[in-house]
Amino acid sequence: MTKTSYDVVVIGAGCFGAWTAWHLRKAGRSVLLLDRYGPANARASSGGESRIIRMSYGPGEVYTHFSNRSLGQWKAFFAAVSRPELFHGTGVLWMAKGEDPTATASLRTLAKVGIPFERLEESELRRRYPQIQTVSGGWAIWEPESGVLMAKRAVQAVVADAVRAGVDYAVRTFVLRRARPGSGRSTPPAARRCEPITSCSRAGPGLARSYPRPWRGASSPRGSR
Repeated sequence: MTKTSYDVVVIGAGCFGAWTAWHLRKAGRSVLLLDRYGPANARASSGGESRIIRMSYGPGEVYTHFSNRSLGQWKAFFAAVSRPELFHGTGVLWMAKGEDPTATASLRTLAKVGIPFERLEESELRRRYPQIQTVSGGWAIWEPESGVLMAKRAVQAVVADAVRAGVDYAVRTFVLRRARPGSGRSTPPAARRCEPITSCSRAGPGLARSYPRPWRGASSPRGSR
């Protein structure tokens, strides 16, 4: 990698950072993607072998829309790069009891958005899943089209495809600042200097370490999926 100037530098190669770099490159931007430890590493919010992808979010309809769109994009991507094994359509079974407000709100949201689902009452739940000890008054939501994403390998596949498309990816420390002529400031020996037009941080729990000054005296932000 020899360039030192990019349209956008994306910091953090987890799920959000990888897809951000991927979409920016598709939009014609020159992109540098950075992560000190590699894509979907053990420190990342999107690390780990697997993640459930579901559509039930209680009354949070916007999250149901987000998740449904996300699953469609993941499946289309896996087909395009010939990696269908990175999604397992196991379905998702959500257990509830009585008039659970979150679960009953999920039923309304799923119906409104048009997500396939079944409500399994106690007797049907016992019949279909005798290996599960169903409590009295228990019931469940069955989402047949949801399932499991192989998280780490999926994110790594996005980064690999972004690199094939022209994204520069680096596992090292960079100093991101605009060069000021005559400033006399030197780049640390173990780092390289890069001059972005725009920087986009997807560093998750590492955000406070990436930008110590803005976060000084504040709580470290938590990573989110």
